[in-house]
Amino acid sequence: MDTLHTFEEVSALKKLREEYERQLKMFGVELCDLPDDCMTKLNECIQLKMATKLHDLSINYLKEFYYTRKKEQIDQRLAITKIQTDINDLEKQIEAETLELDQLQMFTTLVNKRLMSEAEMENNKVSIDKKMQDMIARQKSFMIPEDINIDELIRKIELLESRKKNTKNT
Repeated sequence: MDTLHTFEEVSALKKLREEYERQLKMFGVELCDLPDDCMTKLNECIQLKMATKLHDLSINYLKEFYYTRKKEQIDQRLAITKIQTDINDLEKQIEAETLELDQLQMFTTLVNKRLMSEAEMENNKVSIDKKMQDMIARQKSFMIPEDINIDELIRKIELLESRKKNTKNT
């Protein structure tokens, strides 16, 4: 398919060349008679046509080519701006995440400083158990008489406390 299409393009270009040479002969101009600077300009024109893929340099095609290129440039600028905005947003997000990470690291450092090792925990447990046993032993050795009235005892303590306050105030 591609070779058939290419062959058709080549034959169309050959016919076009023959037509242009015929028109030039009508005016009495031969390509080999043109000065070197004209041939250079023609070669530049051909290179320009190949680069732009415009085979007819009429003003309409040139304007269309120009507007197409402008549209591509605008689209590229828009894409670049969008990408830059995305990059800026990602950088801000990275900064926020970094700040949060730093805060979490500080928190874990503080927590690790305050944590007790297992050996310290075991020592504290043993110490507390020993104190509890001592307190239980002291409580058992302390005998409360059965005929004591707790409510009366509380009332007397409160009375003593109020007297102390009164003596301090005067």
